[in-house]
Amino acid sequence: MSVRVASNGWMGWGVLVLFFGMWLFVSYIIAHGGGWIRLASRYRATGPAPRSLRRFASAQLGVMSYRACLNVGVDEHGLYLVPMWLFRAFHPSLRIPWSEIRARTKDRLFFFAAERFDLGPEMPMLLLRSRATRDVDAYLPFSTRNP
Repeated sequence: MSVRVASNGWMGWGVLVLFFGMWLFVSYIIAHGGGWIRLASRYRATGPAPRSLRRFASAQLGVMSYRACLNVGVDEHGLYLVPMWLFRAFHPSLRIPWSEIRARTKDRLFFFAAERFDLGPEMPMLLLRSRATRDVDAYLPFSTRNP
């Protein structure tokens, strides 16, 4: 004897809405927990992205990890960060001016070479994998301190 469960199209839509709602909730928690929202309040990008972006970059922002989901670029205006389109909810594009970066030092992110960017006492720590920051040397050498 088999039991048939009556279902209509509303159950499928309900699951889809629940999934989308959870996705937005988690994105909100990550954006606030790591400090992206705090950075965006000060460094929201205006204007076009740099011509050359390093895709699938990894970073740590505050206590949150962004593994292989960031696009990173550099130009004369600063360091540009934007998540891949799937992760952009509550994560607007950032452009951190070179003058706002107090120091750039070598570090480690998981088992990989990384670079730490000190943005000041009120801002979260930014740690980027070194392969995403190759072009930074032209604008900001290591251990540079800005007043």
